[in-house]
Amino acid sequence: MKTKSNFRKGSRIQRVLAAALLLLPLAARAGGVVTTCTEAALRAAMAGGGVVTFACDGTITLAATITNVSDTVLDGSGHQVTLSGGGRVQVLYVTTNLTLIRLAVSNGYAGSNSPPGGGIYNAGTLTLRDCVVTGNRTWSGANGTSGGGGGDGGGIWSSGNLTATGCTFSGNATGNGGDGAWAHDRGGSGGPGGSGGAIWSMGYCALTNCTLAGNFTGSGGSGGNAVMYGGAGGAGGAGAGICSRSSLDLLDCTIAANQAGNYGLPGWASQGPVGDPGLPGAGGVANKGGTVRLLNTIVAANLIIPPPPILWPPDVSGVFLSLGYNLIGTTNGNDGFSSPGDLVGSVHFPLDPKLGPLTSNGGPTLTMALLPGSPAIDAGDTAAAPATDQRGFPRPAGAAADIGVFEYGSVMPTIAVSLIRLGDADHRRQPVGRDRERPGQRQRRQLLPPALEHGSVELGSDCHQPNRLKRNVSILRQLRSRRCLPLLSIGDAVTLHLI
Repeated sequence: MKTKSNFRKGSRIQRVLAAALLLLPLAARAGGVVTTCTEAALRAAMAGGGVVTFACDGTITLAATITNVSDTVLDGSGHQVTLSGGGRVQVLYVTTNLTLIRLAVSNGYAGSNSPPGGGIYNAGTLTLRDCVVTGNRTWSGANGTSGGGGGDGGGIWSSGNLTATGCTFSGNATGNGGDGAWAHDRGGSGGPGGSGGAIWSMGYCALTNCTLAGNFTGSGGSGGNAVMYGGAGGAGGAGAGICSRSSLDLLDCTIAANQAGNYGLPGWASQGPVGDPGLPGAGGVANKGGTVRLLNTIVAANLIIPPPPILWPPDVSGVFLSLGYNLIGTTNGNDGFSSPGDLVGSVHFPLDPKLGPLTSNGGPTLTMALLPGSPAIDAGDTAAAPATDQRGFPRPAGAAADIGVFEYGSVMPTIAVSLIRLGDADHRRQPVGRDRERPGQRQRRQLLPPALEHGSVELGSDCHQPNRLKRNVSILRQLRSRRCLPLLSIGDAVTLHLI
């Protein structure tokens, strides 16, 4: 189908562009190294842009939001680094190009006097890979003549370009709408709850192999009471997983266990009619006026707080362009999920994806495993699926690729790689400092095989400096003719594990 072909082509282009953006600063800027996990050290390393790496582990709690003014790559590979707003400030304000690799953005807060986006405000180009965005939140609207609205984008608010691969968004929340005030003639309207629990996007957004789970949108505020006419309740926040007002592509994602805020209660009137209640939001994905394309994606088991008394709430709201092989738990039946391979439930009979809890199932981020008997197993489009799932495990493991981020039954391969001796012409590339060869050893260099395209590599205990080398494989592949690994004794073998 032409549309699906374009989607696949676009996905490949996105990956190539992301890799190019990642590698370009290597030649353009020296970057910096964060040697101690402090705000001052991070700001100093980022001052000149370029590739910034970490030589520390820990949480960097910010006293003020960091605004990137130069194209920057923050690469946390090989370390456990969290950028935290401390529950007081937004973490990152993006106006140029920013790439985050293997980092966590957590506990950010966007107050009513700051831009939206609890964790990150993006007005530039933001690229995330193997990252975690968790526990961020936005403000709640104030009570008033008309209640104020809750802030949008609990995890990320984006008006620019946003690309995420292999990431998990969890525990992010938008604020509630404020209540309308009492008035004689007509009570004030309640404010809407903030939309986009994990992500609110009005620019281009592409998610591949990403999990959005356990995110929340705010409830609408209550309408004000009156003598003549009760005020209307505010709408619940839309899209507890993601709310899009522009172009959105979802490939092999799992969007589940998110909870949308309920509608605001109407105000009552002592001598007239009560107000209208607000509308509830969708728990999974909301399309508010753009083109949203899904392929090999699960959107299911999302809820509204509190749940409606009879029907199951829809996981999606708006009209979508399904490219097939999606699992949608509940729909209203007129939202576009009728392409080949689509598995769709209804508000009367929801389709259970049979997912495990969000936990560590291997890989750098938390995921939701497919349980035995899940309808998503072997139900995806293998040709369109990435070569690995979110964990870095290979696809397919069965008759076909699975729908969503998790490949059921897949086992991480162990890849043995041979060693190559450096010739005299390569002396200029020999390591220096701690990596100089020891007496009685010959200088050798490890070349990465072309098959390694995803994830990271880690040297085992047979290396003189075990576990010290953790680098992005795509970068190493590009630079493999110039990058040396720590030395090994003659005859040693090394095994590289995808992690």
